[in-house]
Amino acid sequence: MRLLYLLSWTLMGLALTMCGRATSQIVDVIPTHAQQPRTHTSLISYTPPSPAHDRIISLGGEDMLADLLSVGIRPSAALIEHSTAELQDAQIDHANVQILRTGAGLDLQQIAALQPSLIIGTRSFVTPEIEQQLRGIAPLTLVSSEPARQYAETLDLFGLHEQAQDDLNTLHTSIAHASARWPAGKTVSVAHIRQGAAGALQLGEASAARDLLAELGFELRPAALPEANGLATLDGESLVVFYDGQQQYRPALAWLQQQPGWASLPAVRKGHVYLIDRCAYPGFQGQRQLIERLEQLLGG
Repeated sequence: MRLLYLLSWTLMGLALTMCGRATSQIVDVIPTHAQQPRTHTSLISYTPPSPAHDRIISLGGEDMLADLLSVGIRPSAALIEHSTAELQDAQIDHANVQILRTGAGLDLQQIAALQPSLIIGTRSFVTPEIEQQLRGIAPLTLVSSEPARQYAETLDLFGLHEQAQDDLNTLHTSIAHASARWPAGKTVSVAHIRQGAAGALQLGEASAARDLLAELGFELRPAALPEANGLATLDGESLVVFYDGQQQYRPALAWLQQQPGWASLPAVRKGHVYLIDRCAYPGFQGQRQLIERLEQLLGG
């Protein structure tokens, strides 16, 4: 249970992407897959399943789509939160997968027209109001919205319970090895820039990321979750800031640099600020690369 909880933060669609070094004080992270094509494979090898359902619709966002593709299952259609450009940046091969949008809500007529044999979704996208309507279209299975459980439960549907547990255990081992290499007593601050209700950027908490960094042995600053726009409390030696998609990079950077007290933060003065695009590594398989990258960035 604890492992699944700790692993969840990296499966929200957390990601790394390069938009260029904007100032001497900002490091925008280069993903490990940037120099070569990325294929979605398990952390250990196995034989992809031959699912009984050949017309699957995925209603779990980019994370579920990436997880299905990683085990050789290509759904007929998939619901995503962001643009197909973000899928391409993450090198997710969505060829022959019809992309459904979240912006206008689920189009039940469009889903029915696809004549699915199985619909897989999460409560993040399948509300109780539309659940029964979807069940009238095809068999519907709802899996956990908590990312590690989502991965395990999705694989369970196709007889891959043991594979999922092996992957989780392998990742847990990677975390343990990384933890042993972190320097003791190093302080890190974590935040997430997101759009508010009115569309304006604001600083928010990244609670799941804090959980993992704490497990890895970092001292988190502040010790409690920062309040909205509580920039001054982010006084760790290093500062990791998540933003949502490449299009938000420049606005997020400009917003940060305009905030009172930004230039006086310890991480800014030392040049240890890392902007991370959470959208470029969706799904379970991206988290190992993310942990490796965090080790490179913060472990020195």
